[in-house]
Order: sequence, then structure tokens, then C-alpha cells
Amino acid sequence: MKENKTRREFLVMTAGAMLASRAAFGMGGRRPEKTRPNIVVLFIDDLGYGDVGIYGAKDVPTPNIDKLAAEGTKFTNAYTICPVCSPSRTALMLGMYPQKFGMNGNNHRGHPIPEDHPTLAETLRDAGYFTGMVGRWDVGSIEQGPLERGFMEVARRSTLSSDDPRRALPNGPTYMQQDGAYWTEQQGKEMADFVTRHKDEKFFLYFAPLAIHYPVEEVPQKYIDRVPESVTDKQRRYLSAAMIAVDDAVGEVMRAIKESGIDENTLVFFTGDNGGKESEGSKNTPYRGGKVTPWEGAVREPFIVRWKDTLPAGRVYDGMTSTLDIYATSAAVAATALPVRCDGVNLMPYLNGTKTGQPHDTLYWRWLDGKNIEAGHNVHAVRHGKWRLMRQETDTKWRLFDIEADPGETTNLADKYPDVVEKLSKMYKEWTGRLPEPLPYLRGPGGRCPGGKGWATPNNP
Repeated sequence: MKENKTRREFLVMTAGAMLASRAAFGMGGRRPEKTRPNIVVLFIDDLGYGDVGIYGAKDVPTPNIDKLAAEGTKFTNAYTICPVCSPSRTALMLGMYPQKFGMNGNNHRGHPIPEDHPTLAETLRDAGYFTGMVGRWDVGSIEQGPLERGFMEVARRSTLSSDDPRRALPNGPTYMQQDGAYWTEQQGKEMADFVTRHKDEKFFLYFAPLAIHYPVEEVPQKYIDRVPESVTDKQRRYLSAAMIAVDDAVGEVMRAIKESGIDENTLVFFTGDNGGKESEGSKNTPYRGGKVTPWEGAVREPFIVRWKDTLPAGRVYDGMTSTLDIYATSAAVAATALPVRCDGVNLMPYLNGTKTGQPHDTLYWRWLDGKNIEAGHNVHAVRHGKWRLMRQETDTKWRLFDIEADPGETTNLADKYPDVVEKLSKMYKEWTGRLPEPLPYLRGPGGRCPGGKGWATPNNP
């Protein structure tokens, strides 16, 4: 496929996007402006499948997130594209596999993302949306911060110095701000502020907290006090408390949406960048493994979509879905063209019943974090139908699992179904054959985010 669009390709693409989005709403003519919803993406860090109440976490009270599912659609077969954060965030923002430009793991963090492919923020900004971000970026080169790639407002952060005693880790990430604020709590207020100020215009709000990434030990005592007494494991208590803080932040933004009178015209996505890290107290039940592992729990994610009175409430959807689809769906409801290299699918026809089947028949993973081969940090995988085919870099043979019958990946069926292994491995080879060589090892910082307090803009970074 050509990297640059010709005028004819652009016109075809635009027409297709318009027709698809109208079909999703059962509309035959031009969509009235009022039917274009605000768009909110809640993208939680290191979110385990078993860390949300509605997904089976009995020890983590998440009433606000659970309410999103009760009022929307709960997905049970949704994926992120990598077991680690930077490629997953890049995929969300670009709507395409980052392997298509050579990014295959966190060791490729810091390389620039393509300038000729718009981010989701750029696409929605150009469609007339006011775009805002609260949280982490971790995308592109240091010169490609969120303000440089489509966001019109970004909440600032006042990070503690590396020697500050309030830090849990001297050189790692921290939730604590210079004024003593707990970042997740502060972010809930920032989201509510953004919604209130922009309620009279179309907006896109991207929430990407540090939570529930380590160090969850920094969570304030008031959240720990809300963890059920039945949770006796110390690390799980920290993790649960951090998740309670996330749930409160979700409640803050949803209250602002409702109080602003825009609840029925706001589309909300909730999911995570990769599975939870078990050593930090996260659970990915019933799936095996978690973040930085080769197993299903590293990439199977909670995924909720809510649009009051437009999508049915309380629905459970088991079609195979990807975080890649957030871009495609957002472009469709915004009635704007989808960039030609995007790999996602507009979910609206599947959710409102105008289209049957599932969004994806096949999804692929190639995670290459070079220097960590022996730790299992290099993984090749395919999900097709009920099957999950996977191979680590150090494996001599593929492994095959029936992920529907065996979510814990306990029984390797490769010898029993060699025809399935042959078919899926051939599909994987064809997919990787279209990819460029992986980028050089870098592991630099992602795009620069603004420091301080308040809101940064392109004119006041």
C-alpha cells in the first residue's frame, strides 16, 4: 500500500468514511452537527482484566466504571496490541499497528512517529473538535509531544525531583506532585474542569493516567482505607486503592458530563494499554500472565463503550475487538475521513445491530524488546477464531491454545492440530512480510509533556 495518499484515494476514503458513519446511525443524508458526539477516551495504565469490578474483581470496588458498563456495552474479547505501554499508546493514537513503521517494543521508544500520518487528536482537531489531554503521553520523539501532535490543551504536571523523600522510587515514575497533590485525584478534577469549560463545543478528551502503574505504594491512606478488609495481601491492597482512585476520577468526569447537560451526546471509551503487572498486585484472571509476559493476560483488556440513548445499555459483546478500533470509530462518528494506513474498524454498526459478525477475524502481535529475549520479552502471536498461536524468540516451535476453552493457556495443542499451526503461522509470516525492519534500539523518552500547574496550549507550552 502506498504511504502517501493521492487525491483520488483521499476522495474515495472520505466518501467511504461518510457513508460508513451514516450507515452506523441509519442515516441517509448529511448528519446534523448535534449528532456528532463529544468523545472521551479513558486509557488506564497497566490495567489487569481482573482489576475491575464488572470484570470479576470482587476485591476492588469500581462503581463508576461498573456503571459505564451498565449504561453501555461491556466487551469480553478486546485486545491491546502490545504487552508494554509505548507501542500500545502509539497504536491508539495512530489507529494502526506501530510495527508498520518499525516500532515493536519499548526499546523503540523515542523514535519519531510518522509525520505524514495524523494522530487521533489531529484528525479530530481538523474535524472541528477541541482536543485536550490529561495524563501521560509516551508517544513519538521528544520533539513530538501532545501539543505538537494535535492537542490544543494539555494538563501540566509538576513532578517531584529525583531526591524528594516523598517518592517511593528515587528515579522511577511518581504520582506525587510538588504541592503534595496525588496525581490521579488531581486528574479527575482536571477532566471535570475541561468538560465544564468546553461543554458548548465539540471536544475530544484523552485521559491517560499513570495509574495503576507502579509505584502504587504512593497511594494516599484515604484510598487504602476503602479497600475491603478481606484483601490481606499488602501489594494487592495498594493496587486496589490505586484503582479506587481511578474509579473516583472516572466518576468526576462523568458527573461533569451529566451536569453540563451533554450526557446523551458524549461517546465514552474505557480500556487499558496492557495487562496488569502481577508483581505489583494486579490480577488478569482468568487469563495467564500479565504485563511484560508472552501470555494472553498481557494483551486481553477490559473494554467498555458508552453512548447514552444511542447505544443499548447493559449489553455484553464478545466480538474480537482492538484498541485500534477507537480511532476508526471516533473518525466515523465525527464524520471525518479515516487515514489510509489505519488498521482499526468502526465499531458502531456492530454495536447498534446494523452489522453482524465481528470486527476482526484476526489480530497479530510482534513484540521485540531486543535485550530482554531471555526474559521472554520477544513474542510472536496470532489470534484467529478460538485459536491463539504464539512463539517466544527462544522457542523452536509454535505453541497453540484454544483460548476460549483454555483461557489459562495450560494445554499446548500444536501437535494435535498441525494444520491449524500451519495455517496461522503462514498468516503471521505474510503479515510480518509486509512490515519494515524493526527500528534500532533506543529506549529514549517519549514526546515532551509540559510541566508546572494549569493548562498548556500550543501558544503557551
